Amino acid sequence: MGSGKKHERDKKGFWITALLAGGVLLLGWATVEIAFKDFLQAGRSSIARSLDPNYDPDDDLEKIPPASEEEAQKKYEKEEEEDTEKATKTS
Repeated sequence: MGSGKKHERDKKGFWITALLAGGVLLLGWATVEIAFKDFLQAGRSSIARSLDPNYDPDDDLEKIPPASEEEAQKKYEKEEEEDTEKATKTS
């Protein structure tokens, strides 16, 4: 007779424990997402970029800025010379 009520109480306790454990896991996951948001975001964008069939890693090399002002000035002057040469060849 008494074992039926005990079984129902054990079953209820199981579900309470399962819900609490699920809640704790959910809260832990949210905490990690918030705490490491920047790192996770960078990693996810890197993975997405590497899975993109149209992505070419060599394109990133062209976007690297020059190390100093002198290099930037030299690069600018070189581009100006090339543009001038192209303009004189076409005219």
